Amino acid sequence: MNLLFNKSATKYALSFLKKKGYRWNNINYINNGRYCLVFGTENIAIIFKKAWFETFGDRGWENKDGCLETGIGDSVNVEDLKTMVANNIQTIYTVYKDGKIYKLPLHEFLICSHKWVNKEGKEVRSISIHKYIRVNENE
Repeated sequence: MNLLFNKSATKYALSFLKKKGYRWNNINYINNGRYCLVFGTENIAIIFKKAWFETFGDRGWENKDGCLETGIGDSVNVEDLKTMVANNIQTIYTVYKDGKIYKLPLHEFLICSHKWVNKEGKEVRSISIHKYIRVNENE
């Protein structure tokens, strides 16, 4: 699978979630259409990513147990996280271009992530992908 566009990733994720019993009644795109807030059985965010944050483990961040974070990660703009909180989003679903879908409760993302300013000058929060839970293992 090679998802190329945000809306195709959203459609793919919602199709998968619908098979699992998820129902929704409203969708709102944010971040120039890159992220989608879905209001329904549970309020969720669907984020489409083309690549991992490859240098996450090079940052020297420590996790809450005092151990260095390693490996690759993922990042979300702080502004978009604030929008998610304001809209009572419970879970973030991240869809990668290879079709793999991961989830993480929003509160866990906020607690376990690291806040910093990227090279474009935007505040972001980044988290180790080891915190994510794969939801479409058999797909």
